[in-house]
Amino acid sequence: MFPLNDGNIPFEERMEILRALFGSSGTHTCAEVQIAKQIKIKQKEHIFKMLKSAESNEGVMVREPGSFYERRGTKEQYTVEG
Repeated sequence: MFPLNDGNIPFEERMEILRALFGSSGTHTCAEVQIAKQIKIKQKEHIFKMLKSAESNEGVMVREPGSFYERRGTKEQYTVEG
């Protein structure tokens, strides 16, 4: 996320900036950049449902709302694998 990875911008705000740049009506839309869909989890059971739908993938990335970018896994961001 180039200059957006300085750690001072909450995740949701970084995603808004990326959508404004690279989203379907963004200023720099291109086929090489795709923004992954984000889904807000409200209950633990929802995570398990997501894991079932992602069976062929490695897992589901879970992030605490409002968390900041870090170059490593933390208690605010981690991957849940099935």
